[in-house]
Amino acid sequence: YVRDSYERMRYCDCSKDNSESKFKFGGKLFIDNDSNINRIITLNPIPSSLNIKSLKSLTIGMDFEKAFWTPINTSAPYFIQHDSNGEPDFELNRIETRDIEYYNPNPIIECDVVIRQTPEKYIHHPSSKNEWRIGGMPNWWQEEENIICPKCQKEMTFIIQLPSGELTDINGKGIYYGSDGGTTYGFWCDNDLIMGYIWQDT
Repeated sequence: YVRDSYERMRYCDCSKDNSESKFKFGGKLFIDNDSNINRIITLNPIPSSLNIKSLKSLTIGMDFEKAFWTPINTSAPYFIQHDSNGEPDFELNRIETRDIEYYNPNPIIECDVVIRQTPEKYIHHPSSKNEWRIGGMPNWWQEEENIICPKCQKEMTFIIQLPSGELTDINGKGIYYGSDGGTTYGFWCDNDLIMGYIWQDT
């Protein structure tokens, strides 16, 4: 379990629906056709504040390295298609793992986490105890960005932000989404069941 005393490691939600429900965090989902999808978190049940109507459960997962390098190398978000059960199914765009110099396929150590409401004083502070966030509004390092679904061409909804560093993988090495000191932002299309990821740093 993530230690409650370490506030920075809690996932936060800007709604009022706090609970003591435990959510699966970390672990590997699948390796297939050069895809190495690791779990971030499985939202079951999905917090009502996320306003996701198409699913009862959503697993947020990605290839950590590609979530960083795909937007940088292609100037487009990194997109993952989900199936009707809310599980990541396949990458819609990607770069090859051989094109990433220091590729780390290892997942985060599996544990359970609790979602808690963000303290109001931290909502607008990018370097506080609020870097790990589900729902609400993102803390941008740079200018605000709008992500467009590659299928329906509608604006996607912010779901999660993930700071690089702080966690360790199954071999005890740090988890970095490409580099230290930045944040990956995840967005959801409820029409087409697609997650899109972008990266920002200072």
